[in-house]
Amino acid sequence: MLFQYHESDFVVSTEPWDDSKPHCSKFDEEVQLRWDQAMEDGHFRYRLDNIERRVLEGEKHYVVELNEKRAKERRRPQPVKSVQEPFNPNVFNFNKIKPEEILFSIHKHESQSDVNACSLGKDDKVDGKVTEKGERSLVVINVSPLGYGHVLLVPNVEACLPQVLTESAIKLALEAMLLSAHRGFRIGFNSLCALASVNHLHFHAYYLDEELFIEYCKVATFSGICYELKTTPVRGFAVQLYGSNVSRVARVLHSVSSYFTRENIAHNMFISRGTRFGEGRGSKERTVRVIVWPRTSQCGDTTGGLFNAAAVELAGHLPIKESEGFQELVEADVEKSLSEISLSHEEFLTLKQNLKEII
Repeated sequence: MLFQYHESDFVVSTEPWDDSKPHCSKFDEEVQLRWDQAMEDGHFRYRLDNIERRVLEGEKHYVVELNEKRAKERRRPQPVKSVQEPFNPNVFNFNKIKPEEILFSIHKHESQSDVNACSLGKDDKVDGKVTEKGERSLVVINVSPLGYGHVLLVPNVEACLPQVLTESAIKLALEAMLLSAHRGFRIGFNSLCALASVNHLHFHAYYLDEELFIEYCKVATFSGICYELKTTPVRGFAVQLYGSNVSRVARVLHSVSSYFTRENIAHNMFISRGTRFGEGRGSKERTVRVIVWPRTSQCGDTTGGLFNAAAVELAGHLPIKESEGFQELVEADVEKSLSEISLSHEEFLTLKQNLKEII
C-alpha cells in the first residue's frame, strides 16, 4: 500500500502534556491500525504484554521500562568498526524483509491537486519493484519492538544506502513527524558505532505516552538556528522547527551530521514535539525539536549493563534489559551511565569551533 501526503497534511503543533487524550491524524491511524494487525498476525518476535514502567524521581523524570524480551530476542547487531562503513548487500538489510513486515510505502506529492489528503492506494509495482522513476520509502515493523507502534522508516530503500544521514532522509523524517498529531510520537536515528544494529539507512519511530525531559530542557544559543544543550548528561545540539522550515532545518542537520561522519564521530538524533526554545515546561506553544548528540564510539558488544545508550535512552526513555536492578534504578545512576559516553569538555569545545565554521 502507498501512503500519499502533501504539506497541507502537516500538523504544526500538538496538544501539551496534560490529562487530555492524545490526538491522532490519518497517518497515526494507519500506522497503529496496521501495526496492531501485524501484531495479531504474529509477525513480531514477541508481544508487549505486561511491560512494567516507572518514572524516576528527580529533575529529569526518566521513563524506564522493563523489556527483557527485546534484550534477549532482538536481531544481533551487525559488527562494525567505523561510522563510515559501506553498505554490504550480503548481510541483512531492509530489501530482505518479509512482505508481511511492510506496513506501507510513503510518498510526498508536491501539488495538493495530485492527491487526496493522506490517501492510501495500491503501490505501482511489478514483482515488488516500483515501475515509475523515483525513490521508494517504506514504513516497516520492527520485529523486536521497544514500545507500542515501533516501526522503521526506511528512505529510498532500493538505493541500498549505508546508515549515514542524507539531507533528503532527514527531510522525510521531519515530514513524518509533522504527519503525526500524537504528542507521544518520536523518531530516532543511531549512526554506526552509536548502537545502530543494521547498516542500511533507517530511522526508528514509535509512540510513548509520557513526556520526556529532552522536550522541554534548556538550551543556549550556539550558531544560527543551532543551539547547545545545557542540562543534559551527554553534550549535544538542538534545532527547532519554530521560526524556520523543514528544508532549512534538514540542511543544517545534514551539515552537522556530515561533519560527524567525515570525522568518524558516532552520533544519535532524536525528533519529537516539545516546547519552543526558551519556553517553560508547561507552555502550550509546541514545535518540533531535533536533538543531536556526538558521542564516544561503541562498536563492540552491547549486551552488558541495564540499558544501552542510543537515541531513545539519551532522550530519557530507557528500555531495561533485566529485572534485577530495575526497581532500584535512580536518576543519579542513569546520569552517571549516560555521561560516560559523552564527549569530554575539551573535545566538545574543539567540535563546536569546527561546526561554527560549517554552519
